[in-house]
Amino acid sequence: MPMRIGSVRGKVHALFNCLLVGCIITISYQLHSLLQKCDKETVSRNLFNSPALVPHSPLVLKSGVGSSLGSEPGGESWPQSSPVVNQHPYHFVLEHPDKCKNQDVFLLIIVTTSPKNYIQRQDIRRTWANESNIPGVVIKRVFAVGQPHDPDVQQAIEQENAANDDIIQENFIDAYRNLSTKAIMGLKWAFTYCPNARFVLKTDDDVFVNPYRLMYYLRDQQSKNASKLVTGWVYTGGKPVRDPNSPWKKWFVTMDEYPRDRYPNYADGFAYVVSNDITKALYETSLTTRYLFVRDAFIGLCMEKLGIHPRHHDGFRLNDEEVKSCSFERVLAAHLHVVETPDMMNTWRALNSNCSAMRT
Repeated sequence: MPMRIGSVRGKVHALFNCLLVGCIITISYQLHSLLQKCDKETVSRNLFNSPALVPHSPLVLKSGVGSSLGSEPGGESWPQSSPVVNQHPYHFVLEHPDKCKNQDVFLLIIVTTSPKNYIQRQDIRRTWANESNIPGVVIKRVFAVGQPHDPDVQQAIEQENAANDDIIQENFIDAYRNLSTKAIMGLKWAFTYCPNARFVLKTDDDVFVNPYRLMYYLRDQQSKNASKLVTGWVYTGGKPVRDPNSPWKKWFVTMDEYPRDRYPNYADGFAYVVSNDITKALYETSLTTRYLFVRDAFIGLCMEKLGIHPRHHDGFRLNDEEVKSCSFERVLAAHLHVVETPDMMNTWRALNSNCSAMRT
């Protein structure tokens, strides 16, 4: 009898061991599959979510990104709710809330500029961005800056703003890696304080714009009831700079910062135009998009999420070769190589005196 009991116990023990091994194998397989799935999902989401920025209780745009606009012309709707992963916790120090109030604004010009670039701003005020350039057309101009480290520069900015009423500023540090933050600020100001503007020109302070050709183009777009418009010099298939020692190391990004092999299509930030029906949606989408300091690519990511496709326009030029002669009548905007007062002023005089530029 003892022998039989021992035999039964041995068989039970062996069966238990088999079941235990089977369970371990099953659990290991399921865990492996789950980890693979999570890894794929993490890679696919990594671009638009930053663990370091996600709050413990994620804020959610309850009505959907850009939902205040509802369905846009054509029956399309904006994407649904997304968690806020790129909070924009800054507030305006200089804002001009009444600049566009009760006015039928056709064009809002937002010029991104460094706080110290007073001369460039003055040249722009006196030339192509003068608000009275086109009779009968309401144009509004603002310069977008962050806060400088030097308190004397900040004081100069405030004095300049008091004299011209055209500087907007939030309380983030004005630095190269904050250019995307500055772009977000511009979008925020556009839909908050100038929602009645039909179009928004975003440009830099080293750009010459032909306001006559630009106005001709925008009037044509208005006649076509253009919406969800983004146009400029469009890059397609751009690749991130991965070599920190390359000549383009200024734009170096790590795989953690941006895991994809290519950037989405985007309009070069030196100058582009958007219809004002999308500024609010772009701003809200920027809050749900992982921050990328490469400004133009970051805005391109926001457009990609919204299903907006930027349109290339040859009138936006990356160099100023054609601005040296009257052939620049067909140029809407050109990126200047050297920003000097004589260059900007002489180009403006040539446009208005020697060339038959359109002024209708």
